Amino acid sequence: MPHRLSAILGAAALLIAPATFAEEPTPPGPSPSLKDQLTDQLGTILRDLTEEVRPAFDEMMESLGFLEEIDSFEHYGAPEVLPNGDILIPRREDAPPYTPPELEADPAPAAPPPPEPGIRT
Repeated sequence: MPHRLSAILGAAALLIAPATFAEEPTPPGPSPSLKDQLTDQLGTILRDLTEEVRPAFDEMMESLGFLEEIDSFEHYGAPEVLPNGDILIPRREDAPPYTPPELEADPAPAAPPPPEPGIRT
């Protein structure tokens, strides 16, 4: 995965480079300062890079969606690669019981406590 992201960023840089160094006609009037020119070029590069990298970034974030299910990384041990290639991330034995996020967000209403003996309601 890191190699794929590096390749995407490298390709984006190569696609952007020719546009960055292309000569643009100078508009009439006072010429902008070097700082203004560099700021404009940097803004263009960042916009282009964002457009090029956005699909890969969205794909990466979608593939990491399972992280929402993890309550805290401190409750898990080191990942283990099984012989069949599956990756297992074991929950530590001293971790509290796991509660899925959907149960944390919408708990069932608690039943009222039973009346105490001798008190009429």
